[in-house]
Amino acid sequence: LRAWVRIKIVKAFGPDDWLMVIAVFCFTWMASAMAADMCFGFGRHILEVPLPVLIPAFKTYMVAQIAYTLTVMFLKLSVCWFYLRITVIRWQLCVVWVLIAVNASVNFAAVIAIINQCTPVNYLWTQFTGAKGTCLPVFVLQDMSYAFGALSVATEWTLSTMPIFLIAKLQMDRRLKLFVLLILGLGYFASIASIIRLTHLDALTRSEDYTYTVMPIAFWSVVENMVGIIAANLATYRPLF
Repeated sequence: LRAWVRIKIVKAFGPDDWLMVIAVFCFTWMASAMAADMCFGFGRHILEVPLPVLIPAFKTYMVAQIAYTLTVMFLKLSVCWFYLRITVIRWQLCVVWVLIAVNASVNFAAVIAIINQCTPVNYLWTQFTGAKGTCLPVFVLQDMSYAFGALSVATEWTLSTMPIFLIAKLQMDRRLKLFVLLILGLGYFASIASIIRLTHLDALTRSEDYTYTVMPIAFWSVVENMVGIIAANLATYRPLF
């Protein structure tokens, strides 16, 4: 629907739209990887998962982690570029460009960290076969996840709050104001989902039953990005009203 509005009505398919296309692709990639992981045994206790299945399960899990991070990055970049379309106020433009720089650099670093969390890289899944290698200590991964999550939540709250300043001086009818409030509400809900996801990290790092304990994090990762994508796309439906 967003593509139809931008191509047929607005006739301006811009960088924010292309970034959203990439974000939706990465989200589909993430959801597919998570669905495959459930087929491989995620959601069951690790002792119940056959050893030959654990190897493809953890390969796919790394793919899901990377896809999640890329979804977050491209989704927020899309929202930032959307704001660049509609604001001309200097301080708001500066905030948006800072968010673009922080979001791109932090998420890129997160992808590198995910890929290199074990040495060699394939030790993440070959460890179950007795192969030799090392992984980053659990507390390091936990601290990195908290730092990434905190920056992600801060970015989400900033992006969800900015429309208040953008529309503060505009005269709008009640229906449009309710529409804007709905978008704001969805944006805040996405950040709440991200916070809930972070609350499950401690249990995951303390547990040896990884395939079972990781499921709440996987669920809220999907909810966070799904709601974020819906909210970001709703903001482009204004020409329909």
